[in-house]
Amino acid sequence: MRGTSRRPRAWWWPTKAGFGQWDYRLGGIYGHGERDSYFVQGYLNRPKLQAGVLNGILNPFGKQSASGLDYLKSISADGGQIRHTTNLYTGVDLTLTRELMQLGGGAMTLATGAEYHHDANDDRALDGVIDVPYQNRLPSYAEGSRNIAAVFAELDLPVTADLSFNVAARHDHYSDFGGTSNPKASFRWQPTKTLMFRGSASTGFRAPTLFDRYGYRLPGATALTTSKWDDPKLCPGTIGIAGSGKAVAGANPLLVCNAFLPIQQGSNPDVQPETSRNLTFGVVLEPVRNMMVMLDYYNIHVKDSIGQLPQNSIFTNTTKYADLFVRNPDGSLAYVKDTVSNLGDLRTSGIDVGLSYAFPKTAFGDFKAGLDGTYVTRFENQNEKDGPWISNLGRFGSVGSGNVTSSPTYTFRWKHTLRLSWERGDWFSQLTQFYNTGYHDLNNVLPESTVTSNRIRYGT
Repeated sequence: MRGTSRRPRAWWWPTKAGFGQWDYRLGGIYGHGERDSYFVQGYLNRPKLQAGVLNGILNPFGKQSASGLDYLKSISADGGQIRHTTNLYTGVDLTLTRELMQLGGGAMTLATGAEYHHDANDDRALDGVIDVPYQNRLPSYAEGSRNIAAVFAELDLPVTADLSFNVAARHDHYSDFGGTSNPKASFRWQPTKTLMFRGSASTGFRAPTLFDRYGYRLPGATALTTSKWDDPKLCPGTIGIAGSGKAVAGANPLLVCNAFLPIQQGSNPDVQPETSRNLTFGVVLEPVRNMMVMLDYYNIHVKDSIGQLPQNSIFTNTTKYADLFVRNPDGSLAYVKDTVSNLGDLRTSGIDVGLSYAFPKTAFGDFKAGLDGTYVTRFENQNEKDGPWISNLGRFGSVGSGNVTSSPTYTFRWKHTLRLSWERGDWFSQLTQFYNTGYHDLNNVLPESTVTSNRIRYGT
């Protein structure tokens, strides 16, 4: 498949000036973009492909005749358009700043302002996609828009040359969700030239994207599961172990046992925003000359995280999620419902590490080393409101990431980027290492009767 983007039209006109003791900045933005997607190579009209086999024009077991090759060309879907998407963004913003009074470390400064913007999109999956069903696409149409207005204020308080505070607040109003207010406070204290402390506390807010709430919604299945599973009713077996079941009388084992099952994905008009609470505290020190060490602790709690329930979680808890298995009147599986929704909460904490050192200068050039890493002490989710906490720290399992994905995720306990650079005159080179600790993989397959765990390690 191939996607093409027409040149987006965007303008932004800032104006900066002042009146009285106030400085102001006024700006506007307009953006319009379009994207088209097409089948490129190797795509065929399936109904006509089947007809060609049935009437003998096509040979499914060997080389094609000249007439068969001509027929394949005639039923090619290559070049056919799959999707057309249009996005529109317009807005204006105004910021005012002024000094209020002098403090021990400088001027107390106030910044305040407002903004307003309109966001809209139009997304169409065209009718031609139904002729290539192995792409798991169906015709669909979705459109959505919202208006967002906001006011904000920020106050910078340099109490002394060594101690400063910053406080801020912002109120946003969404035309489809209502209003939300979020404050922030931070500080910076440097008692000596080689030691500095910093920290912050804030709340956050993330609305569902237009696609999350107003994207395509189809009445039935939209795709197939990403892994093979057993239908818990028509191929009962060991729950969560694909291939362990046996088809009931009258059911086709090729369709209900160890098979890719139909699933319904897409937007959800009832999904609500997620909110967060964020805390940080850090220290920066210079233990020796030309060396800088930074340690920052973070603690984040996200409520009502937006995402899709991992398929692994659904099929390893089929009794709990029995209502997600939508069946036809004859008992066959119509689809597994797994649209965007508000999952439970997400909690994570850890330490960001930064280290830099400049070696003493030499005749061969200047050498520097640097390390940026993160050690995660906790990363856990709830798959539903008030549900049990599930950790995916160093483990691939039945938990989502809080992002819009139906695939289980994992979080590395430690990861870093290590750099060693050399510079001399106009010459510069750098050696970089990226490293992640391993994670435990989860295999829901036979032959073992229980889930096996394999250790996978990444590092370069």
